[in-house]
Amino acid sequence: MSTKGEHTEKGDKPVKQLLFKANQPSSSALRNERAPKQPMRTSSDSSEIMDFGKLQEQIDTMCSSIMDLREDLKSVVKKEEIEECLTRVMTGIEARILKDFEKLVDHNVQEVKEKVDSLEFKYQSLQEHVTQLGKQHEELESMEIQMSKTNDLAKEANKKANYNEQYSRKNNVKIMDVKIDGDESSETLITNVPNPFNNQGVILEKQDIMAIHRIPGRKGSTKPVLFKLMNNSVKSNLMKKRKTMKEAGNRIADDVTKLNSGLISQLTLHHNIDSAWFFSGSVYGQTTRQERVKFDIYDNIDNVIENFRFGQRTYIQDIQ
Repeated sequence: MSTKGEHTEKGDKPVKQLLFKANQPSSSALRNERAPKQPMRTSSDSSEIMDFGKLQEQIDTMCSSIMDLREDLKSVVKKEEIEECLTRVMTGIEARILKDFEKLVDHNVQEVKEKVDSLEFKYQSLQEHVTQLGKQHEELESMEIQMSKTNDLAKEANKKANYNEQYSRKNNVKIMDVKIDGDESSETLITNVPNPFNNQGVILEKQDIMAIHRIPGRKGSTKPVLFKLMNNSVKSNLMKKRKTMKEAGNRIADDVTKLNSGLISQLTLHHNIDSAWFFSGSVYGQTTRQERVKFDIYDNIDNVIENFRFGQRTYIQDIQ
């Protein structure tokens, strides 16, 4: 493809040649100058002259058109101008797009930065909260350990208190179904309570009784009588006649603490226990396998039975 300069040069060359020819003297003028020297032309010569004149007019018209065309071509946008214009337009568009893009990016970056700052603040707050919760957790663990120790100490203290209370009642005896007509007092009780024992061949002297009084019982029934004996040997003699006294209509029993009474009730309700009773300051239970096991308050009944059986197995293995 030729360049613009080449196109202009090639386009101008015919025009210059035509203009050069147009500026030359016409053939008729040259003939007029030499007319006197030439002979008279014929009609055919006149026809040729007329054709030449027409041709000259056509040439003049063409030259005029070419000149107009040249002027028109001057007003036509050149390729370089189009490219320059397109370059300016594209540059402007690119600059505008870039500017808008930068604004959008800056806006988004600012939003992200604000969100990051907000998240950072929340993270710091959560971190402080987690630290505080960690401290509280440590405090709770410490408190839990302390409470566990306190609970163990409290249980141990209750066990000892229950043991001491039960020990203080070791010489006490309860007798049921003792009725006294008329006014009742400590004197009348001391006088009448020994009679059921004496009737069964057990000698109970008044001086053997240190204290005596009635205690609350079941609603609608005779209140039991509780009395404290001088020593445990007298009590042992009385308790040996428990079955005989029951058959005679006067039941006797140990003075058991509230905690031990609760343990007996708990044992009687357990599926592995057939019966439970109090003996010599302790609570016992007989399992469904006819095993006699000693229990204490706060004991896990299943664990105590399992440990008892494991101990028996270990004992048998040691013997073997």
